[in-house]
Parts: sequence; structure tokens; C-alpha cells
Amino acid sequence: MRKNSLFLVIISFVFIGSSILTGCAKHEVLSQDQSQRVPDLLPGSCPYPCTDTRCKAYLNGYCGTGSGSDTIAVITNSKNPEETVGKMHNNGMISIMPNYNSGSLQATQQNVFSFTKTFMIQNHYDSATLVYAYNYSIQHNYYSFSSMPSIDSVAVREHNDNNLSTTAENYAFRLANLISSLLDSATSAVYTSFANQVIVYENQIINDNSLTTNEKNILLSAHSVARYSANYWMNYYNSQSSGLSSANVQVNSLRQTPMKATTGGWFNWKDTLGDDVAGALGGAAGGAIGGSLAGGVGALPGAAGGALIGGVGASVQNAAKQVWNHLFG
Repeated sequence: MRKNSLFLVIISFVFIGSSILTGCAKHEVLSQDQSQRVPDLLPGSCPYPCTDTRCKAYLNGYCGTGSGSDTIAVITNSKNPEETVGKMHNNGMISIMPNYNSGSLQATQQNVFSFTKTFMIQNHYDSATLVYAYNYSIQHNYYSFSSMPSIDSVAVREHNDNNLSTTAENYAFRLANLISSLLDSATSAVYTSFANQVIVYENQIINDNSLTTNEKNILLSAHSVARYSANYWMNYYNSQSSGLSSANVQVNSLRQTPMKATTGGWFNWKDTLGDDVAGALGGAAGGAIGGSLAGGVGALPGAAGGALIGGVGASVQNAAKQVWNHLFG
């Protein structure tokens, strides 16, 4: 018995000592839907296992190497039937943004739409519904390449077009206010607080029987995009701040100012997030209508596809323009 106790003490000491030496100690908090545990940073800690190579560099409140690897864990909501929309959004960013990160290509409406549509079709979304959703968003002023309307503006226009009731419109306003109130710091704590609040909103939308199925599809797609988009662009911001990513690899003739790790850097992730959600909200409305008109596609997958082409397109154009302006002034 005493041998077993001594063995446990030794093992505990080794584990604690290992955590202290590697700087990877962490604690976990539950996401709102209680479906998974989400790492929450402690001072000098990393949200990954101590054996993960991403724990080798702890930079200004986040853990990462600056190579573009995720440094803040995404928080999911298994109760959201449109959860895949947000996940696919981030996959779209991973697929499309390398075309712009080096500054070798300037974002135009034509190439942004082309990259986005190609990504969507490769992932088995209906081409006719995507084109309808994109054109519908432009015709109804839900989407603009030159200057994206705000989330509030899109919600008002959708309400005026009878795509959103007053109740649904207010849900969109609430999400817009939450994004506006976000702190500029791209940290795990800021993201966790934001994502968990979005999940609270999502679950309320799911349980609100006054909303139509189409309204729920539109709102839940936009909220899913908000959670995933915030995660992607916070991590993108943090990777850029290290000065090691592809967007910072420049020839000597280019004027380059490294991004700061906190506020004041050249990349505005909150602005990109806002455009992203506005695009998703508008695209989802067009997609729901387009899906209903496209025979077997249906309104629900139509809304998801529309949210993706609107959200991904708006995200890419905003971020790519910022990269281009940063490199070439």
C-alpha cells in the first residue's frame, strides 16, 4: 500500500514538473452546448497538448509559430443545424486566401467570385443556386464589392423585402451589436466569450417558434459563420503579427511595416468579420429563394450555399484588399 502511494506521489510530481517546465499548463471551460471542452489560456500557457509543436512559441498572449497554424481553438455548437456552414467558410479561407497573401494578385470582383464559386462547386454545392444567391444579393443591395453594407443595413433591407420578420431582424441586430462590442485583442479569452454568446443566441433562435424555417436557416447560417469567421481572422491576425507568414515575405522594394500583436496593426479582423457576416446574411436570403426555385435543391441547402458564397466572397474581398493596400499603399 505504501509503495503504491509513493508511486502516485512520484508520478504526480513528474507531471506537475513537466507542465511547469514546458509552459503548457492549461485549464478548460465548457462551451455553451456542453458538447466539448474548450481550452482557455492561462498566463504562460498554450491551448494545445505539451507535445504539440505549436507550444514552442508563446507570443503576446497566444500560442503559435507564426506559420499560419491555428492558435485559438474554434468553439462549435452541435445543436445548430447549419454548423457546417461556418466550418466550410473557414475551409474556403484556407483554400482561397493563399492566392492573395503574397500580394501577387489584386482582388477584383471577377477573381474573388471565380475562386469562391470554384471552391463551392468542388464541395458539391449547386452552381445554379449559388449564382442566383450572388446575383440576388447584388440586385437587392445586400452585397457590394466596392463597399459592403453593414449587418444592420442588410437586415433592414431583408426586412423591407419580406425575407425577415421584425423578430428575425432584431436577432440580426443583436449579432451586429455583439460584433461591434468585441475587444480588438485577438486572444483566446475574447474569442471564447464571443463564441459562447453567439451559441446562446443560436439556441434561442432554434427554440423560437415564431420564426419561419427560412428565417431560422438564414439566421443560423449567419451565426455559424460569425463563430468560425471570428476564429479564422483572429488566428490570421496573430500569425501575421509574427512577421513570418507569407503576407509578410516581401521583396526589398516594397514598403513593409510588421503588424503589431495587439491593436493598431494593419489588418482589421473585426472589419473583415463584419463584412463576412453581412455577406452571409444576405447570401442566405438569396440562397433560400434560389434553392426553392431550383427544383430538388430546396430552401435549406440553398440558404446554406448562399450564406457561404456571400460570406466567403465578402471575407476574401475585405481581407485581400487589406493585404494589397498594406503592401502597395
